[in-house]
Amino acid sequence: MKVKNETLFKLERLINVFDQVASRSKATGLVKLKYALARNKNKIKEPLEAIREATTPGEDFREYERALGKIAEEYSEILTDDRGREKKKPPKRLPDGRIQYFIDDSRQEEYDKEVENLRNLDEHKEAIERQEAREEEFQKLLKEESEVSFFKFNLSLIPDDVELFTVDDLEILYDLKIIKEDVDVNASPSKSEKSKKEDSSK
Repeated sequence: MKVKNETLFKLERLINVFDQVASRSKATGLVKLKYALARNKNKIKEPLEAIREATTPGEDFREYERALGKIAEEYSEILTDDRGREKKKPPKRLPDGRIQYFIDDSRQEEYDKEVENLRNLDEHKEAIERQEAREEEFQKLLKEESEVSFFKFNLSLIPDDVELFTVDDLEILYDLKIIKEDVDVNASPSKSEKSKKEDSSK
């Protein structure tokens, strides 16, 4: 089926979060579910890697990022421990891989000026423009579709006694028709099904 690339990225994040939750969970019998999701992660690997490769920052932009990181570190918020020792507040890695620094509010204006001066350097201007073009291309690629044949699994593989997925996660899996409704073979046929069988036997 054809699926928007932005949905494939959501599915990838869903599977990655599941792996983390499952590794901490005490639930048993998750082997088949892990296998099913691993199969689907492998199926979306190729289109997502192609997008990442096409929009990966060049070395010139990485150099700009390193310079930006040094400035951010210099102006980071200062923390004081129980012994009165001061240290910079460590940065945080975001889910998309970017690094978030916590700038000291009292030095925010100085930091902004330093960043503006860095951006205006001739050696970084073109690198920033090229990266902005890559990011625009990335947004376009997200709206395009890729052909994917998903590995489907039954709803019964998901245990009831532990919360492994959010409602939004399940909605994605259902929309992509990855989860199949289980059929109870012992259930008695409905009236409409009975009448169909009777008609066919006549």
